[in-house]
Amino acid sequence: MWPWQNRLFNEGLSCYRRGQYYGFDICKYKIDFLQNHFSPHFPNFFFAHVDVHNTTYNPGGKLKASQFTFPYEDETFDLIYAASVFTHMLPDNLERYFNEATRVLRPGGRCVFSFFLLDYYVPGQVRPFTFNLPYFNLDHYSDKYDRDFSTAQPDNPEDMTAFRSSWLEGKGRYSGLIIAHPILPGLWSGSHDSWVGVQDIIIFDKR
Repeated sequence: MWPWQNRLFNEGLSCYRRGQYYGFDICKYKIDFLQNHFSPHFPNFFFAHVDVHNTTYNPGGKLKASQFTFPYEDETFDLIYAASVFTHMLPDNLERYFNEATRVLRPGGRCVFSFFLLDYYVPGQVRPFTFNLPYFNLDHYSDKYDRDFSTAQPDNPEDMTAFRSSWLEGKGRYSGLIIAHPILPGLWSGSHDSWVGVQDIIIFDKR
């Protein structure tokens, strides 16, 4: 987990004692850590490893993200939170996750998803901190998706990915998710003087 994600768990999510939290990840060591160090203190939190393929984080994964079914029943959750998930996914896989999020979300429920949005990315613009490294140069576009999707490393496409907000809005609407709040820009792009988090955040409602 990134340090800010650790802080979110330790200082934020852990204060919710009356509900339940279910999370999954493709990196087994992260799940092992949470099961060993977090769940014993907060028994209403449950974590599962899913062996989904990713070119960076789980290259040996046996399951295709484009066919993966979330391990939960229909209309189970009031809130779905995905931090730094879609920044490492290809468009077809993202569409599947959007569809699955809609399936497991209750009517009127909400999704909070983070992205690197191409709307705010300016090639050559100085970005803060390590985001100014070539690792975050999202300059490689796909012919299939025109200017709506790009990656930093074509040879390892899921290492760092970015989407245009209009494309995400359309895919969300097709899945049954409607943008419920003005987009919250992040720190990463260096395009905004005020920001909420590191990445750009889009909030969807299931309507």
